[in-house]
Formats: sequence, structure tokens, C-alpha cells
Amino acid sequence: MSTHSKKITFHMLLDCANSFLNLAKVFMAFSIFPLVHETVAFWLGWKGYVEANFQLNDYFYYNIVCLAVSLLMASAALVVNRSIDEN
Repeated sequence: MSTHSKKITFHMLLDCANSFLNLAKVFMAFSIFPLVHETVAFWLGWKGYVEANFQLNDYFYYNIVCLAVSLLMASAALVVNRSIDEN
């Protein structure tokens, strides 16, 4: 493999790892958004304490899926970074 093609491969893998990490951050943000929304709504007086859903029972499966995808994306980024380190 020539030096030029190795550089291209390295940068492509690095961009891929960065994309995976960005996706992991997005899904993590989606998983904590319902709690933040309910807290802000309570603090601003849009919802009373009784109306606010701090237990997040309505969002339980949504949070589990977002956290699982976030962990998957972070794991994929880790695998790509390790393959870069080995090369």
C-alpha cells in the first residue's frame, strides 16, 4: 500500500470514528431531553409539580433505545480508533 493511500484510509477511518461519536452524542441528548424538558417546564411554571412527569414512565423505552444506540455508536467509534492505532 502506498503512503498516499494509507493517508487517505487513515483520514477516512478518523472521519468515520468522529461521525460515530457525533451520532452517539446526538442519541445521548435525545435520551436526556424528556427529563430536561419536564424540569424546565416545572421551573418556568408551565407545569405544576403534579403535572410534571419526573418518573419518565412514558419515555422509558424511548430512553432505553436512545441509550443503546448511543453505546453502539460509541463502541463503533472505539473499534475504529483501535484499528487506526494498530495501523
